[in-house]
This record gives sequence, structure tokens and C-alpha cells, in this order.
Amino acid sequence: MIDKKNRMLDKKDETKGEIRGPRTDLQDHMGMRFARVETDLGEVKTALKEKGII
Repeated sequence: MIDKKNRMLDKKDETKGEIRGPRTDLQDHMGMRFARVETDLGEVKTALKEKGII
């Protein structure tokens, strides 16, 4: 019975690791994408100001 419980706990830890890994990767990827969008938006705003549009 204890062995079965230990296997279940090991499986739970393994599952949590499999969930956290891709989640961390996604957070890193989205952080880079948002940084790029912010940079691009800044460039657009600068261009619009130079043209007197805003």
C-alpha cells in the first residue's frame, strides 16, 4: 500500500514538472514577443510624431 502511494506521489511530481516546463517556456516566449511589440509601437509613435500626425 505504501509503495503504491509513493508511486502515485512520484507520478504527481512528474506531472507537475511536465506542466511547469512548457508554461515557463511560454512565459519566456510571450515576454520576448511583448517586448518586440512595445519596441515596434514606440517606433510607430515616433514616426507619427515626426510627421505631425500625433
